[in-house]
Amino acid sequence: MLLPVLYLGKGGNENFRIGFGFGVGTVNLQGTADFNDGIGLFTNAVVFNSGATFANKIDNLGRYSLLTTGNIDGDPYKAYLLSNLSTGNNLELLGAYSLLTGGSSGSIEPISYLIFAAASNGRLNPLEIYALSTLSKGKVNSRTNYAKSYYLFYELPLGPVTWRVGFGGPFYTQNQYTIDLTSFEMSLYTPIEI
Repeated sequence: MLLPVLYLGKGGNENFRIGFGFGVGTVNLQGTADFNDGIGLFTNAVVFNSGATFANKIDNLGRYSLLTTGNIDGDPYKAYLLSNLSTGNNLELLGAYSLLTGGSSGSIEPISYLIFAAASNGRLNPLEIYALSTLSKGKVNSRTNYAKSYYLFYELPLGPVTWRVGFGGPFYTQNQYTIDLTSFEMSLYTPIEI
């Protein structure tokens, strides 16, 4: 991040200061994220069990996942598979696609796999069960060179050390998602004047 900071307070290391900065930053994110606030497994099980037929259960879960797992990198192939999950061999194709693209980081939650294996009653092969068990997580692949960045802090001298509390970070919009990487810091440091 590159951002100029404006200070409010007296100069020197003996006085408190408040500062605010605004500028630009570079962001490169890759990986997976659970966009269901940590309850993806429970919610997916409820959505899966809401269908009347087995194909309807799979379709419900695919469409729910399409709406909630954050298609942040705009992957049209995955969106197509999720919107028609019970059609043809789309469920199996989704499992293979997830393995090939790293959409689930090559790992699954064992409890999720066991829940969907039991719910399928032998009607699904291991790759299809794998595809269902990875639906609570979405792939994130995001990069920008011009993310807006901010930083706000408060400094208070405490004898030979200065206490600082601050927060800020970059934020930007991509594919109708707002990405905000806010960080919080609290530190004690000794200013050195040169």
